[in-house]
Amino acid sequence: MNACTFMKYPIKITQVATILLVLFACGGFINQNSNNIVGSWISEDDSNSKWVFTNNAELKVYYKDDHLLTYTYSVHSTLPQCATEWENPNPNLKYLVLEEQNTVNKTCYVIYNLDEQHLSISEFGKGGVQVFNKQ
Repeated sequence: MNACTFMKYPIKITQVATILLVLFACGGFINQNSNNIVGSWISEDDSNSKWVFTNNAELKVYYKDDHLLTYTYSVHSTLPQCATEWENPNPNLKYLVLEEQNTVNKTCYVIYNLDEQHLSISEFGKGGVQVFNKQ
């Protein structure tokens, strides 16, 4: 391989990397149809943890089939309902807001992926991503 041939590859790799970065930054890999959230979701980290989203905007959280909590949920394109200074760098993201019933407690999540089989969310201020598979 001569020097000219060697130099062609880094440019092509750089171009591909740039395109992938732009697609990701613009939400090209994010599939978020909020209608897909209704149903039962099992945590990838703990198969005993199940979240059930209903058609009437309720989320029921179970562990080992024991009902733990019920929330009212909503999915939004913006996040004014959560007290946060986080600036939305991606207008294609959606947000999941959980309101614990009979309290004023709210928990807000960024929805990174929502499709027919997978739900990936991250709670504000907590780091890490929770991944669920549809049951």
